[in-house]
Parts: sequence; structure tokens; C-alpha cells
Amino acid sequence: LIAPEETGSYMGFWKIRNVKGDGFGVGSLTKAFWVQINVVEGVGTMFDFNSRAGEAAWGGGYIPVDFISPGEEILSFDSQGTSIEPFVSLKNEQVLEGGRVSEILLAVFPPPGQGNYIIGRFPDYKVNAGDLLFGRVGLITNPNGTCGNGDVDFRINLMVDSDLTTLILLGEWHEICEGQLRTFEIDLDGYKGETAQIFLTIIANTDSEENFAVWDSLTIHR
Repeated sequence: LIAPEETGSYMGFWKIRNVKGDGFGVGSLTKAFWVQINVVEGVGTMFDFNSRAGEAAWGGGYIPVDFISPGEEILSFDSQGTSIEPFVSLKNEQVLEGGRVSEILLAVFPPPGQGNYIIGRFPDYKVNAGDLLFGRVGLITNPNGTCGNGDVDFRINLMVDSDLTTLILLGEWHEICEGQLRTFEIDLDGYKGETAQIFLTIIANTDSEENFAVWDSLTIHR
């Protein structure tokens, strides 16, 4: 038996028959036996954006943001890029604004120039009651630990059942290197039961070559 995805209590009534259709077993063959399944909500991390980043569709372009492709040009995940070429990859032990050395996080570097962006569309996720989208956004410092002149916008959008008419902005943050990462938590309870696709977008606001943006500890949990 495969348990349903939705939470709740489910009961099925069964009778056992052989290939000839004859009933067999213990007790009256006219009575069914039952099986009950209780599907409860799990707790902990339900979706880890770091571990699923390689499954996302990544692209880049110039605003307005293209959510269909997504992006005007395909971007390979885990490409390292250069000081002027865009990249998106997982990085470890990065010095973040505020001085903390990171664990593994999702680093995104859009092309220099106001309005250039990188977008990622993540695989389907079935939203359940109590789901919270948690994370931190900010910038990586220069190699010597000092803040650079990075200036970017972070955006999180959600779409239901691959229908662009349902696209909604869940959160937007304007970030410069100012000494600390910004923490957020978004309640997804309003989308309970829906199959959602989540988009992460980084938009450059300047010609800086120090727009080393990071999504830190980005997860859906309950």
C-alpha cells in the first residue's frame, strides 16, 4: 500500500481471494478486514535548496526577468566564471559580511551592470501545512575580509502548477555589504496542497565586479 500525500486518516476494506476468485483465510469469508493508515505531518527540513540546486534550471539576462525559459540565456550550474562572467555554484568556507566563515551555501554572481540578473527555477514542491521558507541573504566579502561595493536585489517568487498567471513575489531584499546578513522566514501555509515552483533571482544594481551574492541556509521546514 502507498500512503496518500495529504495528511489525514484513511481506511480501506479488503477480502482475500485466489486467482480463481475463491475466498480463503481465517474467519467468515463474507466479512472484510480493514487497514487504517494515519498520515501525519513530518517535521524538519522538507526541501534543501543547496542539495537541489543542481536540479534547478538556471539562466541569465537583462530585466525584465524572464520566468518562462527561465532567463534569456542558459547558465550552467557550478560553473566558476571569472571577475566579469556570471556563475552560480555551491561554495564553502566563505567570509561573509559580519566576519562569519560560512558552511556550504549557494553563491550567485550576476554579470556587472545595472539590470543584469541570474534566475533559478527549482523542482516541484508539494506544500503542506506549517511549511516555512527560511534563509539568509547577503554578500561575500573581499579576500581580505573587507566589505566591497556589491549592490544587488534578492527576489523569491512562487508559481503554482507551472501556471505563470499564479506567479507571486514572496520576498524582495536590497542588499549592500553593510556588516551583516539579513534573515527571513516566509509562511507558505496559504499554499497548502499546491504543487509549487520557486524562483530565486539576483539582480545587479551597479557595474560592480563585487556582487558576490549568497543564499545562506535556504530551506523549507516545518
